[in-house]
Amino acid sequence: MPSLENFKTVSSHCDSVEVHDSCKGITIYDLPNELLILIFSLVNYETIQVVDQVCSRWRALVMEPAVWNNMRLILCMKNYLHIRDDILPRVASRLKLVKLQYFKLYLEIRVPLTTLCPNVTHLEISISQVDQCIFEDLKCWPMLKFLSFRNSLIMTNMKIDDNYTFSIPFCHLKRLETLILSNFALTLNSLDDML
Repeated sequence: MPSLENFKTVSSHCDSVEVHDSCKGITIYDLPNELLILIFSLVNYETIQVVDQVCSRWRALVMEPAVWNNMRLILCMKNYLHIRDDILPRVASRLKLVKLQYFKLYLEIRVPLTTLCPNVTHLEISISQVDQCIFEDLKCWPMLKFLSFRNSLIMTNMKIDDNYTFSIPFCHLKRLETLILSNFALTLNSLDDML
């Protein structure tokens, strides 16, 4: 971990560096598009929302596919309406990583996710409740490489005593490399306690 002393040394070194006259007056707006795209690809989605409002050039740059290659969109009960109504229609085709976290209303976002987000490669469902239609919906993401159901509950219209076999459509998920099923069969009561 860097120490305060190291920071002071670097800081004092930076103070003593002479800046060539041709570099004085250069601002972040003078950076080339390629460098800005790289910077934007390293920040989180909330920051991208702010960057999007800076100027028309930056608004165009945040829509570049390279910005979205590692961007993970997290849907939870607090933000899903905003994401469903305002964000997904605009960036869904670029979206590759989606996480449902502390989420109960899968049917509310099902249509936008399955119709607007064809390029999803990573889907993580964590401490959430989803409907059994999720298994049919997996067919909408043929590029899926990573699928995780952690501490989640699949809702069915079956009685508690009935056995139900969930069928993951592997024949449609030819690129799937990772499947995580951790505490996948939670009871409704235990999931409600977590949520």
